[in-house]
Amino acid sequence: MGLVLSRVICNVVGSIYPGYMSYKAVTTKNVEEYMRWMKYWTVYSFFMVAEIFLDFFAALLPLYYEFKVVFILYLMLPQFKGSDTVFNGYLAPLLKEHEDTIEDNVGNLKARAMDKATGFGTEAMTATRRMAADSLLSVSSALASAKAAAEEHQAAKAAAARNSENGNDMDAIPPAYTADMSHDKKTVLDTLVNRQRMYV
Repeated sequence: MGLVLSRVICNVVGSIYPGYMSYKAVTTKNVEEYMRWMKYWTVYSFFMVAEIFLDFFAALLPLYYEFKVVFILYLMLPQFKGSDTVFNGYLAPLLKEHEDTIEDNVGNLKARAMDKATGFGTEAMTATRRMAADSLLSVSSALASAKAAAEEHQAAKAAAARNSENGNDMDAIPPAYTADMSHDKKTVLDTLVNRQRMYV
């Protein structure tokens, strides 16, 4: 039996049947069965953590994978009551001895996690606000540019209209539209006509 097969058997056998029996204990409100399966899940969870390291260091031992399957069956089957034996004889006394240290470490980890989460949330909010402000500034700048372009367009049309009414008077031509004109009168008039056509 190899690593993959033994892990599949341990996970399937050690989870599906005990999970169903735990469901039955809860729904039937059987306190004795409920306590039994709570002890099983406690032992099983610690075994699953230990298995991560045992698979690296104890895998070379003969029949190691077979032993894991047998151990799960020993914990699970009511004939042996292995979970009661392991929990009451080994795990519970060990946890009780170090309970204060475990509580302190868990409290410290929760506090650190809350600080990290709070700091991350603050940074996320700050970044979101900065992005929103930048977006608003970009939109405002784009609207201002569009407004200025529209006003320039209207001014150019009005200047072209006034220039047409005034007999193509050079003084009525906006500077922006005379910068590219020649000093030759014919060129100036042609340019005015072209400008007028663009805005009509």
